[in-house]
Amino acid sequence: MLAVALNILAEAVAMGGEFGWAERLIAEADAVTEATGTQVLQYGALFLRAWQGREADVSRLSDVTVRDSTAGGQGTAIEFVDHARAVILNGLGRYREAMPPARDAPDAHPRTGRRRVGAYRADDRRSGRLEPTGAADRRTGS
Repeated sequence: MLAVALNILAEAVAMGGEFGWAERLIAEADAVTEATGTQVLQYGALFLRAWQGREADVSRLSDVTVRDSTAGGQGTAIEFVDHARAVILNGLGRYREAMPPARDAPDAHPRTGRRRVGAYRADDRRSGRLEPTGAADRRTGS
């Protein structure tokens, strides 16, 4: 439980711009995880690396988080990964690429990690409107 709390605090601290403090919290969480042999998803490191603009680290941590959370039944991790991907892509000025994960983050299913809305319409990609399949239907009630 301590390692989870330290990761959550590191995430919040990173979002507040206190990167050094977040690094220390992540190191402490890693030490607790190693000492106890527990597996804890690295949300703190994921968000810190996103706010620091470290794309390769975010990609690696995202892959590990999705793999480990899916295996462990922690589907809400998908939302965190999407949020971190949106932050890094937006920070790198790749706004069009940041749109899908930003839109998907709240649509991750909390128990299974599966998308409620997953595929993008081909015509939306051509027109520049990157809407998930079903988004227009939800807005219009069709």
